[in-house]
Amino acid sequence: LPSKRFNSSHPHDPHKVSPLLVEVKILCTCHRSYLLSVELHLAYYIQLLSKQSSTRKEEILVEIYDEHTSTLLRRLVILAMTQWKCHYWISDVKQNYTASTEWERRAMILGSYCLGDEGRHWRDNTKKSWNEIELLIREWYSDRIQKDLSVPI
Repeated sequence: LPSKRFNSSHPHDPHKVSPLLVEVKILCTCHRSYLLSVELHLAYYIQLLSKQSSTRKEEILVEIYDEHTSTLLRRLVILAMTQWKCHYWISDVKQNYTASTEWERRAMILGSYCLGDEGRHWRDNTKKSWNEIELLIREWYSDRIQKDLSVPI
C-alpha cells in the first residue's frame, strides 16, 4: 500500500506529494532560473541534485561545472560526480588538476578513489606536488573509504 504521506492523489496538499513528482519539478526548475543566480542558492541546488543520480542530473552538473568558475560550485560538482562514481567525468576533469584551485584539487583527490587502478596511479604520480593538507585529505579518505563509501558533500 502506498504511504498516505506521499499520496499524489491530493495535489493541493503539500504533505501528500509524490517524491517522484517533487524530483521532476526540481529538474524542470532549470538551473538557469534567476533564483539560482545567487551562488549560495546554486550550491544548495547542487547538493539537492546530488542525493540521487540520473542522466539528466549528470548533464545539469556538467553544465554548471563548465559554465561557472566558482570554486565552491565546481568543488560540489566534483564531489557529487564522485559520489555517483562517474568514472568517465572524473578521469577527464583530473587532467586539469594543476590549473585547478586548492579546493577543486582536494575534491579531485577524493574523486580519484572511484577510478580504481587509474586513480591509484594518478595519486602516486601527483602526490609529489601535494601540500600537507592534501596529504592529510588523502590519508583521511583512504581510511574512510574502507568503512564508508559515501563522499562528504
